[in-house]
Amino acid sequence: RLIEIAEPLYVGAARNVGIDASRAPFVAFLAGDCLAAPGWNAARLRRHHAGALTVASPVTPVDGAGLVAEAANRLLYWVRRPDTPLAMVAPFGRSYHRRLFDLVGYFPPGLRISEDDRLNRLADCIAPPVWAPEVLTRHRDPAGLRDLLRAQVKRGENRADHAPFRAMATQAEGGGVFAPPD
Repeated sequence: RLIEIAEPLYVGAARNVGIDASRAPFVAFLAGDCLAAPGWNAARLRRHHAGALTVASPVTPVDGAGLVAEAANRLLYWVRRPDTPLAMVAPFGRSYHRRLFDLVGYFPPGLRISEDDRLNRLADCIAPPVWAPEVLTRHRDPAGLRDLLRAQVKRGENRADHAPFRAMATQAEGGGVFAPPD
């Protein structure tokens, strides 16, 4: 089912529309520049049926993407690769048990980025995420060096528009470690 909304929405607001429009006991999201590897749904469901409220997944480049795409993927997602040591994993790319939204609320609708981080922090107060290295999300990384550089510039621009990262830019060098607001 395709849901069209006339006004632009940030990702959190769009996710919330999807949550309300769905009825399944588990909700997962897949970004437009990603593909679900074979077994993506089944592996998530196994973890949820075993009791996980949230299931986090690794990110790999699409098969045959090339050296630049592999390097880009390792650069951006080194804490979300299937071989990342568990102590270093960043548990993103999550699916959620529907009852979790009743307990902690939905995604913040007004954030341009990091909407999942905000929701995940609340979810983690209820139950820790389950890391599922078998749930592979394939990311379409830039295949050429010029495209990689353009993507990094765009990524920086997006972060510069986001208040916590904007605040970092005004700190003197060595001004401390960034800690996102609660």
